[in-house]
Amino acid sequence: ESSKFPNENFLVGVGTGDTRKEAEELAYAAISRIFLVEIEQRTRRLVEFFRTDEENKSTWRKNMEVNELTKVSTRNVLENVSIAEIYLDKKKQIYFALAVMDRQKAELSLRQRITALDRELEGLLKAARESDHKLQKVRLFHKAAGKIFLRDTYNTQLRVVSLTGTSKGPFTAISEIQEELQDFLSRNFKILLV
Repeated sequence: ESSKFPNENFLVGVGTGDTRKEAEELAYAAISRIFLVEIEQRTRRLVEFFRTDEENKSTWRKNMEVNELTKVSTRNVLENVSIAEIYLDKKKQIYFALAVMDRQKAELSLRQRITALDRELEGLLKAARESDHKLQKVRLFHKAAGKIFLRDTYNTQLRVVSLTGTSKGPFTAISEIQEELQDFLSRNFKILLV
């Protein structure tokens, strides 16, 4: 642990390489791995399946948006990372890079993103519930489900960044939206195979 970048205030990652650029990229990657492990672990629990009932047969379909959302959210959180120090070991000709993330700035940024997503989710769910157009309603519910995955990913990052491990409470459970969508589909759509 560095006295210049204490754990209470910073997340750090170290990278080494034959070139300065390589060392910097590996330092960024070291910080991103902290988040990827947490996010992938958390999103695996959130992957849900959609069920289609057809003449006493059920077909299940897995939601595949999780990987894309993980990449997007990890890229966003890395906006708060900078290279603080570079060192060249002249004897071995190896560069060392230290990447740092200010916990307080990252936490503020993540809380702002979550608040913005909450506003967007409120609008999407309101529009979905009030829509008279059936396909539009389905699209809006699917879009809201994707936003909830993204929100949960940001929330997981917030738990990593925050020293106390706290995050914002859930907006709504993905299962509630999927249940509402499933109920709507079963009441309004009948698929016949000819």
